[in-house]
Parts: sequence; structure tokens; C-alpha cells
Amino acid sequence: METTVLLGAPIFSNDPRVPMRCPIGQHHLYMEIANETKDPRVILRRLSREYISIFATLNQMGISFKIAITRKELMLPGIVDALKSAGAQFIELAGIDPRIIVYPRDLATVLENCGLISTDIPSGYISGFNGPDRIIHSFYGEGGSILTRKNVALITERFFPEKHASDLSRYIQGDVADPTDLTEAGINVGIVPNPVNIEGVGEDCVYSRDYHLDRVGSLIEDRDGGLHLILDPKIQSDYHGPLLPPRLSVEKSLNRYRTTCRALGITVHVPQSLHIPGSVGLIQFANRKVLMTSGERNVSKIVERLVGSENVFYTSVPIRYYPTWGKATIHCLIGEIPAQFLEYLTAQNETLGSS
Repeated sequence: METTVLLGAPIFSNDPRVPMRCPIGQHHLYMEIANETKDPRVILRRLSREYISIFATLNQMGISFKIAITRKELMLPGIVDALKSAGAQFIELAGIDPRIIVYPRDLATVLENCGLISTDIPSGYISGFNGPDRIIHSFYGEGGSILTRKNVALITERFFPEKHASDLSRYIQGDVADPTDLTEAGINVGIVPNPVNIEGVGEDCVYSRDYHLDRVGSLIEDRDGGLHLILDPKIQSDYHGPLLPPRLSVEKSLNRYRTTCRALGITVHVPQSLHIPGSVGLIQFANRKVLMTSGERNVSKIVERLVGSENVFYTSVPIRYYPTWGKATIHCLIGEIPAQFLEYLTAQNETLGSS
């Protein structure tokens, strides 16, 4: 299946009053960065620099990609012109939720024989598609919720659709994972306990549940086709309430993940420690090349050993402010979507987006 790589729109959150959300074991890393400055102008400047670094590294890798854009008033003034002058290609998706345009990983998940389109995309954008590619409207089109490579996928025990937000008890409890869309597509599925986050402003924080595995890990393929999960060394899991610690400690969480992965033929790697928040949320493309943040030696040593140092590309500056202020890893910011469906979506965008 031919795919198009999308880099998220350059829309930055630089308000220090916005609640922070991060994996529990990485909270100290997030707080170090959050405490560096409260000046929105400085935050914006550093977010912009990191974005440009990701853009430049994609170009260095020889990856063909487009930047998803939406309404210009939402984007940083001047950055689109600067990117154009650097040779960027854009695709406008003005009728789509801006949140997905910023994080296109959550637009679609590409499997070996089909594409899953997020249920956050209105069905009207999908119903008329009759291209040769198999397209399924699925929750697991929200690509942050799934780690997949070849014919294997990892998902969490529960997920929390935004459509249930008005029903507080159901939204907190979540829905039990239903991997039917995946198994019917021939994917071998492993189900792992949900990571637990810390959420809040400053030290005024509570625990929260998460289902986006790309905040705590990445699934990559080595030079021989073997599969490997690189996992947050301080992951805790199984949400127990906003004021109660997770049910599963670091040791128990790692054991649960290892057991699930062993059954799927996935080898788990746990870095000794992390120095940059979200650094395990790297991305590997179809050609097995990896894009990850610079400055995270404990992770890069593992990745280089698996795929070869010649296949690992690092950003020119460490990606620190995006995880902290944008709540996004590199994996969140870069997505893949079936190319023919994207062409159809673009053609439908103006009509359906304005209706």
C-alpha cells in the first residue's frame, strides 16, 4: 500500500498555565524543562526551533513528506513562509479537527494490508471512498493508541474515546479493548496494561489514565526483521484513581509487558534511564530508518545496535519542549496515511469541511 508521510502543522502551545500531562516515570524530566522558563515567547521560540529541526532531519533522511496545515490564523506567523522557502510541501486539511492536523499520527494507522482511519474523522469523509486500498473506520486509526510493525500490534487494556467525555463515569472507566479490526486484518495483537500519567500544573498534580503507548515506548524492526519494544524504564501502569498510585509498580509493569511481548516474538529493551522526556517515542519508517531526538544516549545505543548506526538520524537539537509543552513525542508529530485515501480526503475537504 502506497503511503504519504505527514508532519504535523506548526501550531504551538506555549501557555505555561496549561496543565501538563506526562508518563509518571518521566515527570521529573518534564518538570525540569517546565521550570526553565515561564516566558511564552521563549517557549514559542524553542518549540519553533525543535519543529524546524525535525523538518530538517526528515529532509536529511530523504523521506518524502508533506506538512499538514489548517487555518492560517492558528499557525505561527511567518513560519509557513519560512518552511516554503526551505522547500516544504503542504497539504491543507482545513475541515479536519486541528488537533489531528497537529498530531497526524492520530489520523490513520497503516497495517500490512489495510489502512485504519480514526473515528475522529467524520464518516462522511470515508463513506464515498472506493479506491483499491482497503480502508476501515476504526478507533485504532488513532495511531498513538497502537504500536505496530509488520503483522504485530500492541494495544492497551482500555481506551477512552472523547465521545464519552460527557459521561464522566464511563469516560474515567474507559472501554475494554476490542481488537476485532486488527485481528480481522490478520494482525497478531498483544494487550498490555494502560500506562499511568501525572497531570496538572506545577506541583498540583493528580494521576490520570492513558492509552497512547507512543508516550512510553516504540516498536521497531531490526536489520534481520526481528521486532523490539523500547520501553520507558520507569513505566507504571493500571490506573487506580486520581489520588491513588497505580496498581502495577515499575517491576510489575515491566514484567507484564515482557510477558505479552514474549508471546508475540518481541524482545523488550529497557534503557538504564532517560534524560529527555518522550525520547522513547521515536519513529521508524518503512525503509527501517529511524528518526529520534539527539541527546538521549541510553536509547540511541539500543537503537543503533538493532538497526545500525547508519540508519539512525538525530535532530540537530534535543526535542525537549515538544513533549513538555506540546504533549507530543516525535512519533505523535509524524504520521502515515494511505496515499489514495489522502487524495480522496483532500478532494472532499472543501465540500464536507464547510457543510
